[in-house]
Formats: sequence, C-alpha cells, structure tokens
Amino acid sequence: MKRGKVYIIPNEDQIIEDCFYREIGSSHLRAIQEFSDKYRLGYQFHEEDYQNAPCQVAMDGHLIIKTEEDASLAVAYIPEEITDRQSLWLYDHQRELSKYGMIVGYELFKEESNYKLFHLHGLDEIMKSTNKKNFI
Repeated sequence: MKRGKVYIIPNEDQIIEDCFYREIGSSHLRAIQEFSDKYRLGYQFHEEDYQNAPCQVAMDGHLIIKTEEDASLAVAYIPEEITDRQSLWLYDHQRELSKYGMIVGYELFKEESNYKLFHLHGLDEIMKSTNKKNFI
C-alpha cells in the first residue's frame, strides 16, 4: 500500500536530472537516503534523522516535497535559494498539491553552522516564498 510520495527537485547547478521521485511504502527517509546515495551527497541517515534529513538535503539546495496520503498532507522543504527549475516544478504541480487537505512548508535559512526554519501555511505562502527566493 502506498503511504505517500517524495519528490526531490535538485538544484540544476549541482545535479542535471529534473526530478527524483519515489512512491513510499513505509518510510520517506529511505527515499531521501536513496537520493543522497545516488548523487553521492555523503549522508548516512538513521531512523532518528527522519525530521532532520529533508532539512539537511534542502540546505544543500534541493527542493523536497513529501506527501502523506492517509493524512492528506503535503510538506515542502524549501532551500535558501530557489532555482528556475524548482520554481517551474512548483508551478506545474500546483493543481496536484492543492488536492491535499493540509499543505505546509519549511523555509530554510543558514544560521552559523546550522539552519533555521520558518513555517509556511498553505500553498499560497509556499508559492510566494519560492517566487521571492527565485527572483532574488
């Protein structure tokens, strides 16, 4: 049974492939680890990294969208800078994302050697944030 999905839209300055996509049976973390392994990002995530892993990969510049079908939830992890490809992907998939009952986002910002999260509520706030980040 499909639990959800993971979409990782890479920063095109680092990875040429358009989109990394996996349907999830049990754990979103496995797909994120698979992305890290495929593109040799060097991460070795463990089960306790479930919440932190998408943030770390987003801090590398990659846009991540996780969905939970049972909860009708979509979560976006938005890197500090949004590339043209990432912005276009979000525009192209707005309709699909709008089907979820709850849509939240986490904007990530570097803060010294760590990152800071800013919570976004709804697809409109996510789109405004990514537009601003892509424009800058």
